[in-house]
Amino acid sequence: VDEVSISRREANLPPRVEDLSVAAQGRDFREGGMSSRTESVTQTLPSGQKVEYSATIPAGGKALREMPLWARGLRTMQWRGVDPNGDVLRYAVEVRREPEGPWIRIARDLEVSLLTWNTDTFGDGRYRVRVIASDEEGNPIGEGLTGESWSEAFRVDNTAPEVLTLEAVHTKDGVRVTGRARDGQGWLLRLDLSTDDGPWRPVSPTGGIADTGTLEFAVTLPRLEPGAHLVSLRAVDAAGNSATRAVQVTVPVRR
Repeated sequence: VDEVSISRREANLPPRVEDLSVAAQGRDFREGGMSSRTESVTQTLPSGQKVEYSATIPAGGKALREMPLWARGLRTMQWRGVDPNGDVLRYAVEVRREPEGPWIRIARDLEVSLLTWNTDTFGDGRYRVRVIASDEEGNPIGEGLTGESWSEAFRVDNTAPEVLTLEAVHTKDGVRVTGRARDGQGWLLRLDLSTDDGPWRPVSPTGGIADTGTLEFAVTLPRLEPGAHLVSLRAVDAAGNSATRAVQVTVPVRR
């Protein structure tokens, strides 16, 4: 026997979608920057040798206290695609309303495992995402396989809360401000107060904790100068939606 030849063909195995996650609404947006950036850094070592490398620079600015209008409704999802044969993968993303709504395709032929989805056209409610990976591009016609993964159910909330009442009354101790706000989809995260279009400052709700869909508060503003003043209340829910309401109060001249 001079030679033995064996022909072998690798069996195609289905791809997998792992680590699928959907970011919470309003997460990771910051004032002064939207995301981290990568910059080239050159450093001179004590020996005089120069080295160059890339460094991730965190986005600057403070975390947003409320979502800007253009960002409300945006949800970012990411995942990891794995193919046992090393084939190139393409992804499709589908969304359905829980518990048994139809799957609606919102993206197809994605080359990257990241997608930002605008939820404004879907309405409030609970949803689930499904990502489907296909290795069709790397295999003969008709021999491609798919794999998929479902996300945990999550809530979409694009409806602003309501400021139900807001009153400001002058008393001997200052201006007494009381109010009540409600969110119909989830819970209120924070109540803020502003005087004369000044900076927003948080106020503690009755009970001290913001953990329900309806919050009330009462606070006294001392040392307001005589004259007319504008007192504004802002209610922010857990999704970053906000609503404001304002009232006028007059502090009389001291006699």
